[in-house]
Amino acid sequence: MHKRFSIIIPVFNAQSTLDKCLKSIINLRGFENCELIVVNDASTDISVEIAKKYGAKVVSNSVNKGAAATRNAGTRVAQGKILLFIDSDVVLSSRNILKYINEDFESLDICGVFGVYDEKIAFDNFFSAYKHLYMCYGNLTSVRFGQTADSAILAVLRKNYLEIGGFNENYSGAMAEDVEFSIRFSLKEKNPFLKDSRIKGIHYKKHSFKSLFKTNQARIKGITKTIQNKDYRKVYLKMSKSSSGKSLFPMALSIGFFILSLFHSFFLLGALIFLLFFVLVQIEFFRYIKKRKGNFFALLSFGFSFVEMFLATIFALYYQVYYKLKK
Repeated sequence: MHKRFSIIIPVFNAQSTLDKCLKSIINLRGFENCELIVVNDASTDISVEIAKKYGAKVVSNSVNKGAAATRNAGTRVAQGKILLFIDSDVVLSSRNILKYINEDFESLDICGVFGVYDEKIAFDNFFSAYKHLYMCYGNLTSVRFGQTADSAILAVLRKNYLEIGGFNENYSGAMAEDVEFSIRFSLKEKNPFLKDSRIKGIHYKKHSFKSLFKTNQARIKGITKTIQNKDYRKVYLKMSKSSSGKSLFPMALSIGFFILSLFHSFFLLGALIFLLFFVLVQIEFFRYIKKRKGNFFALLSFGFSFVEMFLATIFALYYQVYYKLKK
């Protein structure tokens, strides 16, 4: 007899978090109506042994293929009506998640439902806490119904997933493959994704400056690749106007005017104006951080956000030129 849910966890060297992740999954109310699939993306640690300990069906890639291909590999053996993707570094916060997903699909015209990160900070070093709070703030301020979805906790109907061909395997690693997938999925189904804030998971992701730098670079590369499609670009730009990502635009303009000021000092005023606008756009985020972590952490975050957004803008401009020339 087929289960209603196929829970698919893509895994690459996840031994430090997988045990906690799977334990939270098997403790879900209604788990008896689920099949558990762990897709091993050529891990070299003991992730497979941990998965087998929880009775998961294990599928393995012969070589490392990235998140998109790994999720697709899991769906090829899945039999559930609903595909529920959960990242291996996420530990579910509620036992009622399956109930919430069922309610959402039965009561709303949506193409999928995704969860949010729990505000609990798993790692308290600066870079981990900053990135986590940045993502949590983005969840708080984003729209409830939209055309993009986060794949950390994501549920879609299997038949619709198969119709659109799943995740785009031309996106290697974790480089915004969920942005491309959700925009393509939503446009095809002509329905939005639902952000259900009752569906939460603690994110066990530890960052250093180097890992944060690499994560942001890969993400921006993927988003820039996605928006080469004009229909996808319209959706993404519309989304950006209502998200914390909108700070990218004043930063880009500030950099542009600063470069022009090298030729004429008049343009320096424009650079300062857009820099001020960047600060105003970010002010609510800093208030949120101050409330969670205090004045000193907020002050550090203010300085680092400038550096992060400056680098993000450079990356975005570079990859925009790169993809244009590649055409």
